[in-house]
Amino acid sequence: YDNFNHNITKFEALARIVLKDKIISPFEFLEPARLSGLLPEITKVIIDKTFKTMAKNNFSFSINITEDDLAENYLVNYLDEKIAFYKINPNRVILEILEGVSSTGKKNHINQLTSLKSKGFKIAIDDFGAGFSSFHYIKKFPIDYVKIDGDFIVNINKDAKDKAFVNSIVTLAKELEVQAIAEFVENEEIVKVLDELEIDYYQGYHIGKPSQNFVSFK
Repeated sequence: YDNFNHNITKFEALARIVLKDKIISPFEFLEPARLSGLLPEITKVIIDKTFKTMAKNNFSFSINITEDDLAENYLVNYLDEKIAFYKINPNRVILEILEGVSSTGKKNHINQLTSLKSKGFKIAIDDFGAGFSSFHYIKKFPIDYVKIDGDFIVNINKDAKDKAFVNSIVTLAKELEVQAIAEFVENEEIVKVLDELEIDYYQGYHIGKPSQNFVSFK
């Protein structure tokens, strides 16, 4: 949700396993997938399915990228291939990188992200504030978004420390000329605080729950 245009302008692609009538959360399968070396295969499926869906509209959308994906060194060529096949402008695609990946500072990872950035892809640091933040790499690498970890958002209307922390991130983002996104926005009370802090975007169940189509969104 764009907090200034007051409209939904972006979507995030999420991974779920549907087994008969059960929907399996990534909390159950991502770690086993990582341990078995399958995370890049899941990412490829998510990229392909998301591009196929979003080729039918003009929304921007984000896809999560893991350190395993960067380690496999396939992303630049794979995304080039999918952009050409589905005829999607790379400016619509936001690659959400876990904060821990950016903080490792591995030269090959930075080179890949720099290459993707030069092609027009947008880069977001996901779960910002959850781990050991590397302000050096945020300064060094031209990111487009910082996505504030949901743990600091869910109680922001009740916890002064959370509010102060989020306010500091929003201020930092403005100074660096990047945009701040809040996740886990689940009620109007949280929205009021984010309005006060002049957050750029927010997402969460208050806007819409994960769905295989767009009809559940307000």
